[in-house]
Amino acid sequence: MCEEIDQAKTSSSEYTTDEEWEEQQRKTRADWEKERGNQFFKDNMLNEAINCYTSAIQLDPMNAVYPANRAMCLLKQEKYAAAEVDCTASIQLDAKYTKAYHRRANARFKLGKFEQAKQDYEMVLKLEPNSKLAQSELNKLEQLVESRNLVFPIAKRDEDKSTKPLKRILIEEINDQSVEKQEVKKNLEEINQKIVLTAKDQSLFNVEKKEEENKVVEKIEKIQLEEKNELKIESKTIPNAPSNGYQFKKDWQFLNNNMEQLAIYFQKIKPEEYPKLFLNGLESDQLSKILLIFSQYFIKDSNINLFDCLKYLSQVKRFNTQLMFLTTADKTAINNLLSHIECQKEKYDKNELDKLIKAYNA
Repeated sequence: MCEEIDQAKTSSSEYTTDEEWEEQQRKTRADWEKERGNQFFKDNMLNEAINCYTSAIQLDPMNAVYPANRAMCLLKQEKYAAAEVDCTASIQLDAKYTKAYHRRANARFKLGKFEQAKQDYEMVLKLEPNSKLAQSELNKLEQLVESRNLVFPIAKRDEDKSTKPLKRILIEEINDQSVEKQEVKKNLEEINQKIVLTAKDQSLFNVEKKEEENKVVEKIEKIQLEEKNELKIESKTIPNAPSNGYQFKKDWQFLNNNMEQLAIYFQKIKPEEYPKLFLNGLESDQLSKILLIFSQYFIKDSNINLFDCLKYLSQVKRFNTQLMFLTTADKTAINNLLSHIECQKEKYDKNELDKLIKAYNA
């Protein structure tokens, strides 16, 4: 997939208009996000897969495959209503997309919408008459309905519906126990009025009540203290440099919401290790955060070799692909970093420096 993207058209001169070029870039990126989502789905990383399919939908909202794939993840998460919505959106884009009908049938079956599920299964069989899976699931649905003595509602056209006025039927409850309930309630009230606490009883009652309240307050304070201590421990715990890509991914997710801690963690990693850690390639949000770390934290530390950081980052898989989707903030960060390095160009080999600049201006 990466090779396909790298070989894609990258020059606006190959298209009639800039708009066509930009649209093709969005579609290329959307397809790449779909492929990433498929891999996450295979690894049972459903939230990550959903995020990828959502990005694909935003980039290419007219593609029926992307919402149907997201529905597949939602089904596994048992979010059947959301899956139904995604499948319906997919069908609106492509009325002959069999997988969308099949997944919506499964969602509707779980939601108890048996008649609508039946219609979707029948549509699947209409589009793919030899689908044994759809036929089997339809048979199971019909057997379930029959075993529960359920009846599918009959849809009638307006001209076939009865024109006779509806009759109002009065329903009266038999063996009404409301009178008996009123009597019980009245008796309870009378008993409560006869119960009078003495001063000693009242005092004892108040003491016991106070003790219970104190116990609750102490328990709440204990829980709050434990949570506070856990937060302190968590904020101070920054993992050591990772030994493999799996550990790096896990650490990144753990520190992802704290840029300062992420910068401290990333500083522990030797630049020459970057290509090894990003086994599945660089993601756009990762590149943005790394550039932010370099431009806001590393640039202030004279002991950090920014040249090596940028050099080895450019060697990470899919780096060139991600350059196509840089934000304005990302480009500003790169310009600041390159300007900082050029101010110290006497430290570096000219050919190596030119090569680095070219890599980030590609």
